[in-house]
Amino acid sequence: MKKLVLIILISFLSFPWLNALGGKFNLTINTVDGHEMTFYADRGRFKSQIIYKEKVKEVRGYYAVLFDTIYFIKSSRHILSDNNTFELHEYLRENRILTIFKLKNEDGHIFIKKIEEDPRTGVTILNGEIKGKLGYLVNIYANN
Repeated sequence: MKKLVLIILISFLSFPWLNALGGKFNLTINTVDGHEMTFYADRGRFKSQIIYKEKVKEVRGYYAVLFDTIYFIKSSRHILSDNNTFELHEYLRENRILTIFKLKNEDGHIFIKKIEEDPRTGVTILNGEIKGKLGYLVNIYANN
């Protein structure tokens, strides 16, 4: 009985990643504080390039899609150029393993809700552009 429960739990939790295996998309976001983020996602894996104040980072990892929510799980990070200034907000952002974006499509415009690293700032709503297919079951946000 315990094995059956464990198999059902693992199957349920792996569904978002299995759904993402059917996706291929590009997500571009420009934030209010000057971050320029580009995500290239293909079949459950992603690569992103983040530019902020002359600092360029490349992040790689895995993603999962459940309905209108994308979960990015970081596996590696490389800083390609650095301006050697310390900011607490940037330190928290760089060391974050899980990033969650909730997408909303209104009249052809994509709005992205993102929970910030600093809990005092709360949830940020960003404008973005997404091209492609998120997964086997989710294609309502594709702009081709």
